[in-house]
Amino acid sequence: MSTGHVYAAFSRIFLVFSSAEIGILITMMTWAILRGPVAMIFFTSAEAPSILMFISFALMPIIVSIHEANAVATRSVGEKASPFPLLSIGASPAMAHAIEEAKSFANLSKAINGALTINIGTFDQHWQKCAIKVANEAKLLGIPWVLDPVGAGASDFRSKNARELLSLKPTVLRGNGSEIISISGISTSGKGVDSTSSSNEALDAAIKISKDNEIIVAITGEIDYVTNGSKVYAIHGGNEMMTKITATGCALTCLIGAALTSDQDKIVSTANMLGIYSVASEKASKLSLIHI
Repeated sequence: MSTGHVYAAFSRIFLVFSSAEIGILITMMTWAILRGPVAMIFFTSAEAPSILMFISFALMPIIVSIHEANAVATRSVGEKASPFPLLSIGASPAMAHAIEEAKSFANLSKAINGALTINIGTFDQHWQKCAIKVANEAKLLGIPWVLDPVGAGASDFRSKNARELLSLKPTVLRGNGSEIISISGISTSGKGVDSTSSSNEALDAAIKISKDNEIIVAITGEIDYVTNGSKVYAIHGGNEMMTKITATGCALTCLIGAALTSDQDKIVSTANMLGIYSVASEKASKLSLIHI
């Protein structure tokens, strides 16, 4: 699915799947301005139904533009999409993948009570070394961090990277059913970065990983699960449309990272963020499905 053009303005989130026609964009932004601070507009040129989705989620003004996807843009699509939800909850995101910055950003995260997220979606060997470096720094300083094993099971390289990072004991491992099953070693079941296994099917694998590594595991799917090996939280809700939007999982991983900086127990804060995300997507589907 193409990233397309992305425009954002004002406060609530709109996801617009349509041809990138400037007239529609101007109409939508004018409507948003007349209504007051109510709209963040994502306007894409993907081959998808023309649907307008409302998510009452964001809290602060933003204006951004992401250009048409190409080989370079899609390398780090999660990196481009993830800052918006973080900004919307008052977090301050910073994206870095230079190994020379690993220690500096780890120290900064420690100083501001921050957290780290690592997403292996577009990794090569250099990025893997950077991730291992910063994960070790986070472990040394006691900084909470989340691992998103994007596409684990789709290739030996991705699976190796995911398992290497898992051995460094992230605070939370967040993945879809196929990714979690693959990492557990039970079987390989993935379709690129998409899941071919339900979250239900992956629950035993998640509990195994959690117990073996003494970490929290979050599985996202039709029902989301969060476990620390002894407790299991089930989060119902959400909407299937989220599976049609590129990098919604990446954005959720970053939001979980932000949640880990709260005073709540880590498994509770993880489950709470999954619940918030689920409610947001439910509102998107129920409040206003408008065809343009």
